[in-house]
Amino acid sequence: MSSFVNSVRDRRAMAILIIAVIVIFVPIGVYLEMGVMAAGQTDGCTCFDANSYVPAPVYNGTSQISVKTANQTAMNGTIPSYAQINKQADTITFHSMNISLVVFSNSNTWVSTVTNTTIPEYDNVSSLSNAFAIYGLYQPTLVIPRGATLNVTFINMDFTDHHNFVLTTFPPPFPEYIMQNMAVDGEMVQMTPLIAPVNNSTNTASEFQYTIVLNVPASVTHMWYMCMFPTHAMNGMYGNITLVSPSSGSA
Repeated sequence: MSSFVNSVRDRRAMAILIIAVIVIFVPIGVYLEMGVMAAGQTDGCTCFDANSYVPAPVYNGTSQISVKTANQTAMNGTIPSYAQINKQADTITFHSMNISLVVFSNSNTWVSTVTNTTIPEYDNVSSLSNAFAIYGLYQPTLVIPRGATLNVTFINMDFTDHHNFVLTTFPPPFPEYIMQNMAVDGEMVQMTPLIAPVNNSTNTASEFQYTIVLNVPASVTHMWYMCMFPTHAMNGMYGNITLVSPSSGSA
């Protein structure tokens, strides 16, 4: 009798384990598959672009950059002449309608180090939290003229995690699985594949490039950039974009 009870208990435990694996890992697998399908494409990402008023972005694919070069660029890279940096306010104001944006992703401790910035309270959820570094600032507010062209170079410096650089009008707080909440027209502006971690064997990081025109209505005054990997945006991996009229945001 006891062996029968144990057998039933074992089967029940196995069933619970299988359900837990499905609930936890299948959604993450879908996110990763999304990134694998899209990576390397030069036009028309298989990821959705649900926003009807923004022209579809042009994806220029993935390349590799040495970790050493990427680190040096993150710390001492050239800042465009049209980018006005305000480190105290953690803000970059762009005075141009054609903007180059170089973005790095990694743990929040790495971003804190390369930007010489204390980790903000909202992004200090745990030692596992992540962040973006943009032109020497820690997830700065980006002030961008409405209608400007963004030429984004996104580099994932993380040795363990996938990341991407998504633009959206969907505001924080962000849920654990953000993709389900952004499948509504008008919320998703642009998304990219998830970019793989650093390749330890070659000591190179993946670099993904795309171009998008922020042709949004005058009623849209704020957007957000964030990482779509489950829990990342929820734990603070995001920043604000303030849209201004071209006359006030460009030279």
